[in-house]
Amino acid sequence: MPDVSGIYAIYENGEIIYIGISSNLRRRLLGDHRSGDRQASSLRRNLAAFYKLDSEEKITEHILNNFKFKYAKVDSPKNLEHFVISILMPKLNR
Repeated sequence: MPDVSGIYAIYENGEIIYIGISSNLRRRLLGDHRSGDRQASSLRRNLAAFYKLDSEEKITEHILNNFKFKYAKVDSPKNLEHFVISILMPKLNR
């Protein structure tokens, strides 16, 4: 995973469930989302609420067992993020 800006998609059972952007994909995906906490990660907050997960350990376990991450390096990802979310409407971006 590179230390560059970009846009990413998170898949669960082949379905895109979350779209996000970051100035540092490695930090965001591996740090904040995969092993971070709900304060630093909107994905983790939305996941906890959607699946009624009551601890950081359960959230991390769900991510590790069910999610796949894909990304694209993009210099200015902000406008692209809004466009992709509006078209795909991932369940954890709502």
